[in-house]
Amino acid sequence: MAVIRNVNRDGKPLAMGDTLANTIVSREIGAQHLAVNYTRYEPGAEFPQHIHEDSEDVLFVVSGSGWLKDGKRMTPIAAGDVIFVRPGEAHGAVAGPSGMATSAAKLPPIPNVSARSRSSR
Repeated sequence: MAVIRNVNRDGKPLAMGDTLANTIVSREIGAQHLAVNYTRYEPGAEFPQHIHEDSEDVLFVVSGSGWLKDGKRMTPIAAGDVIFVRPGEAHGAVAGPSGMATSAAKLPPIPNVSARSRSSR
């Protein structure tokens, strides 16, 4: 049977920088091949750059706007944009003046975020 989750009430909080991501889909509910997070950013909030060595990341900007941090480069992003990040690529985000909300899928899921992800310098 399908599992229905709501980004406003379900999930497991994950603090990252100035943001609080909510893990909506994970192994905890039976997902085998992906994890999905939903993150709301206050204006100017930053999700720090990090690297997933073995996972692809797909980010969808649900609302608002901001910047994708890719190493030293800052690229504008806005509602409707979809970003694909290959394994091993540094990435992070900074919300614009009106804030931002994103949904991100990681494939395969990262078994232990602190052990499998590392900060980018």
